[in-house]
Amino acid sequence: MDEPFDWLLGPQPPSRSQQPTAAPAPPNIADPYADVLRFLDEPRRRGVITLLAVGFYDGWRPTHHEVAQIVRSHCTGKARRSLDRYLVNGELNANYIVPSVFDPAVAKAVAAAVRKATT
Repeated sequence: MDEPFDWLLGPQPPSRSQQPTAAPAPPNIADPYADVLRFLDEPRRRGVITLLAVGFYDGWRPTHHEVAQIVRSHCTGKARRSLDRYLVNGELNANYIVPSVFDPAVAKAVAAAVRKATT
């Protein structure tokens, strides 16, 4: 406030360098499972996250495979087919999920991989 009447303007807002930065979001119970939760619509995703939160409070520590199966049971139509393709096509590595051996898509994928490996 260098001018004699600057006091009439009141306090100046802080410059960008003086404004506090936003704190990073706190970790969420669903963060490790975000890749499979994305296949659900918002109400179902919230329901599964609530299930995870209640289970976590009770001492349940689900594996990625368990959460993927829960998500799959809540998926319908196109979302379920997309999730199945995601799980079978190896977009998740072996440390995350082992698809059911009774799933016909698994048999086709394994047969194709064996055929490719032997030629």
